[in-house]
Amino acid sequence: MLPGCAALLLFFAPAALAQVTGKVVGTVTDGDTGQPLVGAQVLVEGTNLGNVTNEDGSYFVNNVPVGLERLMAQYLGYQTTTQEQRILAGQTMTVDFQLSSEVVEAEGIVAMIEREPLVVRDNTISKTRFTAEETRDLPVDDLESVIELGAGVYENAVGCGPAVGVLAFLQGSCGFIVRGGRATESATFVDGVLITDFSSQTNTTSVSTFAVEETDVITGGFNAEWGHAQSGIINIVTREGGREVHGNVRFTTDELSDAIEQSYGFNNLQASLGGPILPDKLTAYGSFEATGADDFFPTAAGFNPATGNQRDNSGSTEEILPGNRGDRTLGQGKLTAFLPWDAKATGTYLYSRNQFENHQPGDGLNQFLSRATHDKTHDVILGYDQQIFQTGQRNLNLQIRGHYHLTRFFLGTPLSAAMAAVLEDHYGPGVCGSACSVDEDAFEEDFLNYRIGDVKFFFEDSSTSTVFNLPSTANRDPDPVFGQRSTYSTVPGFDAAFLHETERRYGLRVDLDSQVNRAHRAKAGIEWNWLNLSHSSGSFNSHTFADIYDVDPVVAAVYVQDRLDFGDLVIDLGLRWDHWDPNTLFPAVPSHVDCSISSLPTPLCRDAEVRQAPTQDVLAPRLGVAHPITDDTQVRLSYGKFYQLPELRHFFFSFLTDEAASPNTNTIYGNPNLDFIETTAFEAGITHQLGPNVVLDVVGYNRDRRGAIRLETFQARAIDPTLLERRILVNGDNGNVKGFDLSLTKRYSNYWTMDLAWSLQWARGTSSSPLDWAFGLGAAADPLEGQGVLQAPPTQLQPEDFDRLHNINAQFTLQLPEDFADGTAWGKVLENAGLSVTYNAQSGLPYTRTLANRPLEDFNASRQPWFHSGDLRLTREFPVGAIDLVAFAYVRNFLNRVNVLRVNEFTGLPDRSGLEFTDSRNPSIPGEYLLPGVATGFPVSLEDVVGEWRDEFSRQDLDRDGSITLEESQETMFRAQMSLSNSPFHYGEPRQVRLGIELRF
Repeated sequence: MLPGCAALLLFFAPAALAQVTGKVVGTVTDGDTGQPLVGAQVLVEGTNLGNVTNEDGSYFVNNVPVGLERLMAQYLGYQTTTQEQRILAGQTMTVDFQLSSEVVEAEGIVAMIEREPLVVRDNTISKTRFTAEETRDLPVDDLESVIELGAGVYENAVGCGPAVGVLAFLQGSCGFIVRGGRATESATFVDGVLITDFSSQTNTTSVSTFAVEETDVITGGFNAEWGHAQSGIINIVTREGGREVHGNVRFTTDELSDAIEQSYGFNNLQASLGGPILPDKLTAYGSFEATGADDFFPTAAGFNPATGNQRDNSGSTEEILPGNRGDRTLGQGKLTAFLPWDAKATGTYLYSRNQFENHQPGDGLNQFLSRATHDKTHDVILGYDQQIFQTGQRNLNLQIRGHYHLTRFFLGTPLSAAMAAVLEDHYGPGVCGSACSVDEDAFEEDFLNYRIGDVKFFFEDSSTSTVFNLPSTANRDPDPVFGQRSTYSTVPGFDAAFLHETERRYGLRVDLDSQVNRAHRAKAGIEWNWLNLSHSSGSFNSHTFADIYDVDPVVAAVYVQDRLDFGDLVIDLGLRWDHWDPNTLFPAVPSHVDCSISSLPTPLCRDAEVRQAPTQDVLAPRLGVAHPITDDTQVRLSYGKFYQLPELRHFFFSFLTDEAASPNTNTIYGNPNLDFIETTAFEAGITHQLGPNVVLDVVGYNRDRRGAIRLETFQARAIDPTLLERRILVNGDNGNVKGFDLSLTKRYSNYWTMDLAWSLQWARGTSSSPLDWAFGLGAAADPLEGQGVLQAPPTQLQPEDFDRLHNINAQFTLQLPEDFADGTAWGKVLENAGLSVTYNAQSGLPYTRTLANRPLEDFNASRQPWFHSGDLRLTREFPVGAIDLVAFAYVRNFLNRVNVLRVNEFTGLPDRSGLEFTDSRNPSIPGEYLLPGVATGFPVSLEDVVGEWRDEFSRQDLDRDGSITLEESQETMFRAQMSLSNSPFHYGEPRQVRLGIELRF
């Protein structure tokens, strides 16, 4: 009766809990005779988890916490035995016990430590796993850098980071590229719940490496319990308090290494503390991390307006790029309670705050004109696990997860005294009120280049429906670097562009997990997400491009799956249903917005028809097979359909913006009829253990993508002859990715460990991002249709912008023990010393050589140079009682390689556009800068220049004879144009040396 009830419950059960626990199976036998012990107890120490053995001495324990756990086997008349085993998320670990007979009065524990298997028998997916111990001493700054070490993964930094603007933000191109998928095609889960924002389909929640017990980078074959992704899953399991008190404090800085290498004002403080509050009942863990830097995104080269020279990575902090400051704050807390009625409750809180200046090369020294970004996220995850029943043959567990997620993002002009003075000068004393009452910059440090409070922005609480008469930055006077006009922004003005987004989400996941019998483990569940998306963007000076909406859509899913484990064959079968409800009224005709739904003033809307947006539903089958041929070799296959919603903002872009408010044809309109994006994926892989500590994994894959989002022309004239063309987002892009991933791993033995990952892939698509064609090569008018009509987008597959043919990652770690070369001088020096090195080599990204936005070759036919970077960390531990004192040196890009991230698309070079000569042939010094009566033209005497501009124009006097000739002006104009071509963001990071100290206990 029970199995039938369990199956019925499973079919109608709510929500999938993603893999945050593992499973342990094994046997308990008599160590002398080998006979099975029936009814022996196997317990997980420090928890309420356990089971008893059945008639053949076998047992299983589901939902064991990830990490190092102690399993204890006991049987009356036998010696109790304990084994320590690392539990892996979503995997089955085999732990067998052989108990020895003992005198009943005697007590004893035989402790054994089991290493995780190199070939995981039941693994049906492709993934790279990083444990807390493995990442602790890696030369990385953050969890994102750890994830990049996996096979088939890299983080796209081109067009992201410090120079981000509204258009770059809306492109959605920043994030992890997993097996050639777009950056929005992967999803991040923490403790079983999705933390990726639905609005942008990117992850804004950062997690400290010290808060993480295990990170799985899943690149293929993920089963039905995983959703909201097409190319990959980042699965993070946070640390729990554990059985013993433990923690650390670490401080890292580059301000002590200025004599060795350029300092960028980098400081980082990390701390953690965990342990039991009530032994075996309640544990707690918490971590905190704060980072500040005077130059948060240092670059290896490019023109620096602070010095008037190209950077050479040497000298003092005077060479730090201006307007490039930033700080990051991360926090995590977790409570775990083991309840007496076979239940477990958890509560996790994650906090993340990033705030950065965005250096703008065209603003020159006036970096207070620049934009800044601020994002803050809060995640609260409440979990409850209840064991409904359990026997030696089967069990049934209920798992519930409630989730609250809040993301706030703001892009705008940060408060500064200089900008407040500009506003006061424009409006007059006292007119702009509190906006001009600023006596210090928002990015002024509080401590070690870190800001305790949130960065504030001008007009932060205003919306785009409020139009201000703000001073413009359009006019440019001679700059103080070259003395040339129209090179850098020199007239103090206000950047009126801004973007403000908020995503608030309430989620519920309920999951039923049943070991139906020895061969079948069935799961089923439902998840429901209630969202509120609030968006406001545009300009404070105009309603053109104004975009305001506040919507409450719903995202839901149901899945069922069964794992058939026959020992030498494991089959994962799954089916997932995804549901989308925009829950919103839309205009029947884009840009004809009825005043009843408009957020803009009445003159900017009209009487028009509205319609309810349709709901969408899809079914996705999944299949995974694992066949362990021998203990040393396993073959796996997987096939599946993967559906993902577009970025939810693609449904809502400008949908409440009437033509009267935004007559510009560049306005982006969302589409309420967008479908799910579909990917069909197949892969085949083999894992083989080459020796006692070495394993090789090879996998080949093919992924077809259909219905990705792109911007196309909506021919509105067919509806109303008075309407211009409109740009609307549609399911118009297709793509294909095929490739191979090879991983070679040597686990720790003979003092060292090594990992090598090589990915070979071909990523092809009709375009690379939703706005790629419309604001790239397709922005030019169609030569047959005339001005205002976009060229038809491509229909043939071409190399995508993020197509890296080769991606090679290598890790090497040397760790010497306390007794290394005991009794020798070398032993005294090298004991407890460690060296960890990572190295990355990537083939160059593709680009198209163009001139005046006209292609000179086939799309993406050219390639940028290879990228090479290596980081290292040297450590030395000094045990002091129960505390370990660790001193370390951390070197980023230790080869000091100047890597090119972006090139000028005419020349293919990072430092010149090829047009500098022609653009510098006709310089001029207008009469407004000359004394009355002085004729314009060359030569120009400096005595004839208005006094307030004489210093700037004197920079054109190269021979210092008091006169500027045409040739001198042309030469300085040429240098100025070269500086504009040579953006610092065309280059990767320089070498950076950081020193640090850590206390571990």
